[in-house]
Amino acid sequence: NFVWVVDELSKGSQYNNWHQVLHSLEQEVTSERDRYRNWKDALHGSASEQEEILNQMAEITERQEERSKDLGAATKELRDKLSSESKIYETNFKEYHRLKSELDEVKAANEQQERKSEAGKRHLKLARAKLEEAEDLLDMDLIDPDMAKYDSAVIAKEEVLSKVSGSIDNPKVKKVVDAYIKDPGNPSDSLRKALDDLSKDIGDSAALESAMSELRDAKATRDRVLKDFLEKRRKYGMAEQQAQAARSEMASARAAISEAEKSMTVDAGGIAKMEEKVRSSEQKFKASEIAVKTLQNEMAGLDDSPEARKDEEERKKLETKVGSMETSSVFELRFSSLQMLPNQTMRLSESQADELLGSNEEDSPN
Repeated sequence: NFVWVVDELSKGSQYNNWHQVLHSLEQEVTSERDRYRNWKDALHGSASEQEEILNQMAEITERQEERSKDLGAATKELRDKLSSESKIYETNFKEYHRLKSELDEVKAANEQQERKSEAGKRHLKLARAKLEEAEDLLDMDLIDPDMAKYDSAVIAKEEVLSKVSGSIDNPKVKKVVDAYIKDPGNPSDSLRKALDDLSKDIGDSAALESAMSELRDAKATRDRVLKDFLEKRRKYGMAEQQAQAARSEMASARAAISEAEKSMTVDAGGIAKMEEKVRSSEQKFKASEIAVKTLQNEMAGLDDSPEARKDEEERKKLETKVGSMETSSVFELRFSSLQMLPNQTMRLSESQADELLGSNEEDSPN
């Protein structure tokens, strides 16, 4: 039921524009909600599957070590190194993803507060403009326009129109006279005299059209001056109320900005420290990954059995799989129907995305 829209909006085109935007947004939200749920399912599945893959890779390493025992004492040092590096790799792998997830969530929380702060600043700017407009109106001298001058101009144009209109206003008679003026022909003297006298009473059609145009202009000018004055008087009467509302909006905007700034999870310095920890952890994780692969290749060079080749193929498949799994703990969202630019993309944590898009099939976006 959109009756309230029709009542509130003065122009139907405004409602139509909003309807089109909201319809496009509704369709895009539905699509993005489905994409989010797919991402969420993949993320939850990745957490447990990563653990399972790490266990499978550890089992391959154990089998490789067990087979190497048959190759003699010369491989003992290599086995010990591989066992040690594999444990380090697993620890570094988990630690890196833990730190990366924490950093992503902190950034997402901060970015949400930054968006609230920016929105508060925009509202503050708009409220300040409203207050300035209201104060200008209150300072304005509201002087009644000299409507008598405009009324006199209209009356004068009406008199001119009356003079050029003639005393006869019968369209059929005017048509006959116009035809006679354009093509007098050869009427009898008495008919010519009668038509000439009649044309004097009909008036000048060109002068009549000009007089009517001038009268319309005079009335339009008078109406415009009156309308402008009434609009200014209306705004003047509401200026104090507008000023109070603007001051209230400014206070609310400042409170929202302050709250957003206080709610920042970690400050810029803290973010930088967390980023450094993630970089350091990633370097350790990558280094241990290379070390394990190097030792595994050395071990594989000593064992060319069918079991070893099978384990090596399985290990590569597991490494490829774990490398392609969803590990990001933030969901990127941008509504093109709202003409959001790429740099306005929102990076949302799972809880933030649940709040915005809904966590279950029956949920709807807030």
